[in-house]
Order: sequence, then structure tokens, then C-alpha cells
Amino acid sequence: MSSSSSRTVFALVVDDVDMVREAIRRYLQRHGCRVTTARDGVEGLEAIRARAYDAVIADLRTQRRGATWLYEQALMFRPDIRGRFVFCTSPPLPGPAVMSLVAGSERFLLKPFSLEAIWQQVREIVADKGNGRRASAPRIDVSPPPVGALRRT
Repeated sequence: MSSSSSRTVFALVVDDVDMVREAIRRYLQRHGCRVTTARDGVEGLEAIRARAYDAVIADLRTQRRGATWLYEQALMFRPDIRGRFVFCTSPPLPGPAVMSLVAGSERFLLKPFSLEAIWQQVREIVADKGNGRRASAPRIDVSPPPVGALRRT
């Protein structure tokens, strides 16, 4: 995870916007993560079937099968993936069904977000799972992004 950590963190980034997906990939790699990318939930599920991930950053709204579909499918054969997702989306906020899913065990970031916010979420997931515990409260960040935040064009 960092130069002082001996354990490699494996992350999956699922977003249909190339610029967003690649920016997150590069940022996490600079922090020592091994990163796989996917354009949508279908590609993401293929990646999850191939290996276990410490963290999954996934856009709720992709062209083909978004993050909630991916999450539900992944739980069927990898129940330990619960608590490892960071759901992301652009405004407007998702409906109550998605937000209740997030409030149950996962994290949420509203776009545009800073790359540091993603890194913070990944660190928290790894720390929570490393301690054998689930996050005590959901991490939902809908605050305005800082200057220089990643923006969708």
C-alpha cells in the first residue's frame, strides 16, 4: 500500500469514462497498489472471478451493467467482497435502494471527487479488513470537491 507496507493492495477500478478510470489507476499505482481496470460491470465481474480484490471502486452508472449489478453478482461467489466497494456516481444522487445498500456496508463518493478521497477510502477498507472488522459506519461523502478534483467532461 505504501513504501513502508510489505503487503500489496489489489484494487479494481470500474468506470466507463477512460480519463476517470486511468486517473484513478495511475494514482493508486503511485501509492503501490496493483490495479486492474474495467469499463463496466460485466468486465468488472470477469476480473473479480479471476482474482480477489482488496478494494473495488465502481461507477454506479456505466453503459453496460453498473456497480450495483456487479456488487450483487460478485457477492454470489465471493461473499468476502462485502465491505470492499466504493460506489461512485455523478449527480443526481442515487435512489433510496442504492443508498440503503451503501449505508449497509459499503462506501460512496459523489463525482467529482479528489483522487486523494479515493486513496483514503482504499486505505480505510484495507485497515478495516486487516483488523478483521467491518467499518463501524458507512462512509458517504457528498461534500463539494476540493479545487483540482477529478471532473467528468
